[in-house]
Amino acid sequence: MSMDTDRLGLAMREATDDLDLEPGFTDRVVRGGRRRTTHRRIRLVAAATAMVALAGVGAVTTLPDRAANQVAGQSSDQRLARPTGGDLAEDQQFLDQATKAWKEGVHNSHNAERGIFDDLRGEPHVYWAGTTPAGPAAVVLQRAFLHPSAGLAEDEGNQWQTLVGLVAVDPDDGKLKLVGDQYQANGDPAPGHFQFGPGNRTVLVVDRDSPLYFSAKPLFQPDGKVVRDWQPMTVTDGVAVTQVPEDTASSGVRVLARATRPAPGDMSPDGLLQLDPASDYPAGGSLPTFDNRRLPWPVTAAGATPSPGAGGDRVIRVGANPTVPGDVINSLGPLLTGRGFVDLGIRFAAPGSWSVAAGLPDGRTALVGEYQQENNASKLYAVLVDRAGQVQDVRYGGPIDPAAPLPVAIRMPDGQGWVVAAHGTHLRYRSAPDGRSVGGAARVRTVPRAGNPR
Repeated sequence: MSMDTDRLGLAMREATDDLDLEPGFTDRVVRGGRRRTTHRRIRLVAAATAMVALAGVGAVTTLPDRAANQVAGQSSDQRLARPTGGDLAEDQQFLDQATKAWKEGVHNSHNAERGIFDDLRGEPHVYWAGTTPAGPAAVVLQRAFLHPSAGLAEDEGNQWQTLVGLVAVDPDDGKLKLVGDQYQANGDPAPGHFQFGPGNRTVLVVDRDSPLYFSAKPLFQPDGKVVRDWQPMTVTDGVAVTQVPEDTASSGVRVLARATRPAPGDMSPDGLLQLDPASDYPAGGSLPTFDNRRLPWPVTAAGATPSPGAGGDRVIRVGANPTVPGDVINSLGPLLTGRGFVDLGIRFAAPGSWSVAAGLPDGRTALVGEYQQENNASKLYAVLVDRAGQVQDVRYGGPIDPAAPLPVAIRMPDGQGWVVAAHGTHLRYRSAPDGRSVGGAARVRTVPRAGNPR
């Protein structure tokens, strides 16, 4: 288990303990930037690109004027000159409606506060117009020059981009409107990937000269690892459109742009096109909610010992000389992700507020904790480390039922017994089916290899 990761997590928590965010800040970040893992909101104090002094007295070089910029910028994306594709390409009335919806819709976009629509160039171009399972839809492109702003990362200003929007029927009121728009944040794939329609069950992706693969849902294996079935998407007239099966939650959909078809267990984010559901799009729209399905155990449970400097992380130590390598709770997510236990592209994941370090008879330590992904039941895991704190194995303990009499019970490998826990209760075990019941008031115990937890 990496000590660098532990120190980084600790430093970040300590550095942000006393931050007081303005009202609505979290909502704006989630709406406008969920495709990025971090935002660098740095205000630019000086306009460094205004002019450059040359060696000669009074000689300066200025930026090209607006007209020159317009010509150079608009000519760099050949899609703007491409004839409209799709089966509605000849329906001029619909094309006009789509263009109008784009012009009106950008004012309500969550991206408007970033300033990306402040310097639009030329006219909108309907790149594609066609019939989808969610009704008529259109992809609209428009060239824009992005100026530095508080809503953009420092290195996203002073550049040309082609903004991409989706106009479709809003299932809430049946009206044609802009239901999604995208620009390319640094490090992100090219824009043009949307999820819309009733229940967000229709997926549309603009062609990006790379094969596209669609997966409807994650498949959790008996060992707790995640696999996905990846099916190729067919591009027609510049876009690929597919529908989420009715028996599948639309939140589980993933799309990858890759040169080759991903393996079922490949959870690498390489080529991931993060789909933002249209139902989350309007500035006043609802955000997705995630229920806390983790155990409601107090962080400062009796018997818990604070990990040094871990800022709220509590580790309950049981067994013989357990090894506790750093911040156990907050190291669990990265470790599970690296070993294939965490689904690709999830929007919410969190560990529990507790952990157990159980010293096993063979000298190893089982670091037991829970981890929730999306709105699924929280799941139990045991990370086995050696005396030096190096990870040897990860064991899956199944979904946790908070209402069960014994919510935490995970069997150790190699005949090393069980680790069981139930906050605020007396735990006892039996060493054989007909043996004497032993135990006490401890809330966490290691049960011998022949024992059965009660």
